[in-house]
Amino acid sequence: MILGTDAAGVDPDGNEVIVHALIGDPDYRGDETFDPSRTLLSEKHQGTFAEQLVVPRRNLVPKPAGLSMAEAACLPTAYLTAYRMLFTRGQLKPGATVLVQGAGGGVATACILLGHAAGLRVWVTQPGRGQAGPGAGAGCGRGIRDRRAAAGQVDAVMETVGEATWGHSMRSMKPGGTIVISGATAGSRRPRT
Repeated sequence: MILGTDAAGVDPDGNEVIVHALIGDPDYRGDETFDPSRTLLSEKHQGTFAEQLVVPRRNLVPKPAGLSMAEAACLPTAYLTAYRMLFTRGQLKPGATVLVQGAGGGVATACILLGHAAGLRVWVTQPGRGQAGPGAGAGCGRGIRDRRAAAGQVDAVMETVGEATWGHSMRSMKPGGTIVISGATAGSRRPRT
């Protein structure tokens, strides 16, 4: 399989493909995200910036025709993660209000765009400052400039920041709300209530 540095390329049959970067036990049954041996290509397997890369055939996904290689390369990681956060784990439906923490990151940006496209009310913060992130400027979300503004008003929080935003995430939810965590770039100490 020949790949460019954007994780997209051509399979042995000449089809344009992107690489789903999650590698796990081929015999694992069930949701692959719970496979204890799963890893991303760049975490455990060397050579992901090489001109040629060998991956299991099951990791090749047809590239959508309307996207460039660079655009399509973003789909398997950021957009798949965001989709699962919003609709699989968060179980959000059109009209729900979601707060996306850390709007400058890849997964957070994907949450903003997918949430907006699905009819969610999307509120966003920028890492560390509690101010509107780039999603608000793109018309895809309401920027939260004062962290008190969201208190008790959101159905779910998409959390990729971690320690720096735990308290705000918990205070923002309505009773019975959901926090979906996909990462903790600012640290992962236990949230304080």
